[in-house]
Amino acid sequence: MSAYLPETEPMPGDDPRGADLRTRCRAALGSWDERLDPVIERDPDYAGAFVALAEEAAAGPLGTQAKTLVLLACDAAMTYRNRDSLPARIHGALDAGVPPEGVLEVLELVSVLGIHALNVGLSIALEEYADEERPEPSPALQARVRERFERMRGYWDAGWQPVLAHLPGFLDRYIDFSAAPGRHGVLDAKTRELVLIAIDAATTHLYAPGIRIHVRNARAHGATLGEIVQVFELISLMGVESCLLGVPLLNTATDARPPGGGGRPADRTVD
Repeated sequence: MSAYLPETEPMPGDDPRGADLRTRCRAALGSWDERLDPVIERDPDYAGAFVALAEEAAAGPLGTQAKTLVLLACDAAMTYRNRDSLPARIHGALDAGVPPEGVLEVLELVSVLGIHALNVGLSIALEEYADEERPEPSPALQARVRERFERMRGYWDAGWQPVLAHLPGFLDRYIDFSAAPGRHGVLDAKTRELVLIAIDAATTHLYAPGIRIHVRNARAHGATLGEIVQVFELISLMGVESCLLGVPLLNTATDARPPGGGGRPADRTVD
């Protein structure tokens, strides 16, 4: 599992290039994932290119706290659940001055991602059962729930209409659930929307309706195009996970093979 390494702590037997990459990555992203160490050892040019990409992504208009929270949200989202990087992300946010309540608010906020199962699934189910009649919930109940949604969430989108029309009771409870993180009062409205953009736009999710809603909301709360684009830049860095996972396994596999790197592991015979 990834360990949190303070910026001033050198790695045992560290080489100058590795130390430089760690320092630069911490400065850019607020933390260092030690799973990059075997990547540096096997392909320092690739590791250097990744750090340079991270520096470019971090160089935009977002403040340090916002950047660390966007990265934290991406790693904590149920579509990614990056347990290895999450401890460093939490430390990075705390080091940036985010209070523990702010970290908790992000963790709670990204838990709303589960609702997309209903957003997508309900519409499909309703289309398939369009030939069946079903009772409509009370118009008065629907109006009350929609008013609560607009008041507590600050917006309304037509994408919620199927849920409102067929499951107003569930939506009413979801309003309370999705509004609960805001009771901590640490994140401003713009930062909350940037966090929601990050989890919807992550490569592991790419939920276009949600991206559009939260880009629109973020703009209404004062976010610039540059800030929103920087969120996309930061979360695009998650692609390096392929090497963070694979390189240690490659090292283990090659260590088990006979000298020369070819053939089968030394303790296996050819059929």
